[in-house]
Amino acid sequence: MNSFRAIEERSGSHHWLRFYFLFSLVCAFSIEAGFSEQVSLTPLWTVNTKTFLESAPTVADLDGDGVDEILVAGREEMIALSGSGEELWRWRTRGRFMTYPAVLRTRDSESLIYAADTSKLLSCLNSKGEEVWTADL
Repeated sequence: MNSFRAIEERSGSHHWLRFYFLFSLVCAFSIEAGFSEQVSLTPLWTVNTKTFLESAPTVADLDGDGVDEILVAGREEMIALSGSGEELWRWRTRGRFMTYPAVLRTRDSESLIYAADTSKLLSCLNSKGEEVWTADL
């Protein structure tokens, strides 16, 4: 489970976006509630990744456009989703992922993505899911 706080532009109200994972499904919900209010759980989207998910999501702005994307690690692949659940890319690795994808923002606005797998491969990808480098550990 992962979440990030969002501000609705029209009303200025605060709400949380929360992501849940069950086997191969990614579900995004908008949660709006104050301390004394009843919780409203509104499903935003659900996507079947068609692979068993190995990690909680990593939420970050990958391409520097000010909009967060979602990264999840499947058995032998990393999947990037847009904020609306659309698949952006998939990248296959040698083994099963051991780590959550970690994102580093760089000065030129393009993020770098790092992950390691069970074959002792550490990989660095760019925001388009292309390999920048790999290293055997």
